[in-house]
Amino acid sequence: MSETTVQGNIVMNEQLNIAIDRVEKLDDPLLVIGLGGTGADILLTIKRMFAERFTLPRDENGNPIPIPRRTDYLAIDSSKATFMSFEQSESLDISVNGLDNILAPDKRDVLLNPCERAWLDPKLNAASNGIGAGTYRQAARLMLSRNYSKVYNVLKTKLTRLASVEVGHARSTTMRMNVVIVARAPFWTWRRSCARCWQMTPLLPT
Repeated sequence: MSETTVQGNIVMNEQLNIAIDRVEKLDDPLLVIGLGGTGADILLTIKRMFAERFTLPRDENGNPIPIPRRTDYLAIDSSKATFMSFEQSESLDISVNGLDNILAPDKRDVLLNPCERAWLDPKLNAASNGIGAGTYRQAARLMLSRNYSKVYNVLKTKLTRLASVEVGHARSTTMRMNVVIVARAPFWTWRRSCARCWQMTPLLPT
């Protein structure tokens, strides 16, 4: 569900005088991350619920912006179809070109580095998925690892922006950051791969 669709639904409800008892979102910055296709589906539900429940900011024309203040979303997946319901700024494609070739049993010794070979199951049969992970979590972990810099930069940008807020003409910063990750269980393979990404916290402005 795009921002335009959500915004249109909100305006329509207001025109029909449908009462919506909205509440103010806590001022603490919040980043909600959806991992994989299931996580992205959950993220869409969260976006819709937030847009319907919280008090929303308005644009210069007085129309509601369907994202609560100091809130952001990010869908991480290897399937471009996942991102059709998200804004470009909310989408992070971690697909790896030639993944089927990289994971081919007869080429792994050449195309995988020693660290990757150390944890990758030699019996993994995910080559048929092309550039996507499908249901193979180790393939997803490999793609996440190879896109580490890309993921790091996107998260750093989002967290830095969320941590700063305009107060009059001044700019204040808070270090209280709420990050919620939604994904299909079990989550441990993604969690281990994401561990290095959270090292960016000291890089937020002080």
